[in-house]
Amino acid sequence: MGPSDVAGVFSRYFIVGFFLPAFFVLVLLTQALTAEFVPNAYEGVSDGAKIAVLGGAGLLLGLILLGLNWQITRAYEGYPLASRRRRHLFGPLHDLLLKRQENGYDQLRRDYARPTATGAERAAAAWRLDREFPPERDELLPTRFGNAVLAFERHAWVRWGLDSVVVWPRINLLLSDHEAEQQTNARGEVAFFVNASLLLAIAAVYLAVDAVENTPLTGFEHLVYVIPFVLVLLLARWAVGAAARWGNVIRAAIDLHRLDLYKKLGVRRPDSFTKEREQLAPAINAALVYGRPPIPDTFFDSEADSIQEEDENG
Repeated sequence: MGPSDVAGVFSRYFIVGFFLPAFFVLVLLTQALTAEFVPNAYEGVSDGAKIAVLGGAGLLLGLILLGLNWQITRAYEGYPLASRRRRHLFGPLHDLLLKRQENGYDQLRRDYARPTATGAERAAAAWRLDREFPPERDELLPTRFGNAVLAFERHAWVRWGLDSVVVWPRINLLLSDHEAEQQTNARGEVAFFVNASLLLAIAAVYLAVDAVENTPLTGFEHLVYVIPFVLVLLLARWAVGAAARWGNVIRAAIDLHRLDLYKKLGVRRPDSFTKEREQLAPAINAALVYGRPPIPDTFFDSEADSIQEEDENG
């Protein structure tokens, strides 16, 4: 394995988004836990070896988080809760969280439509609606993070009639190195806040159990163990802003490269936005989703056969 292979495995995305949250939470635990809750094997090694052990454990935990990234992200978006909303245990929690999101959405709608609102106030309300919520109220998810992600996932559909979940893997392959780096950095920021909040929540519970069993606290000392839970809420909140910034990068890439995608598919460039949204984009969505070519022949470029040759010749 050469240096380039190592750099590919331990990319900035992995280091920032997965390894660092795991490593720092493990350091926190070793410093805050009592001896009864720290493995004896760890206590018996030298200080230098402890750093190596924490680094190895952080690497392993980071790889596990990377493998579970899709499931963790979906959980933060609120999909598991939404799919179980009809069950007795999950229904009240889902309804409570969804009601909060509906209230926030409705308030921004009122702010935008208020007759006495200034231009700046309307612009601020419209900006937040576009960046933090999907376009339709009945699409709302029970978490702020989920709605921020859904907002940029729906962008391509609203603007161009394209299904971003379908076209994004193709457009992602068309990005320049600089654009791909921006997208990866934005994803890494989201992963950092999501993983840090998840691991810190687990650590906070572990610290609380340790305190109850081994270090009974008196007076206001127990408030120290509330701090990690507060940090969990802050990190989860910051994840929403990171998701919106990630969405800005995704939106820009789709806006700028959708025509490149049409060219690569051998489809004629649309001569109006209306035709693109109402005719071409739905046909492309169907072709890419179902794996068959339902795109009408009228959309295909008569010079499509020369596209590959042009690309090869630069």
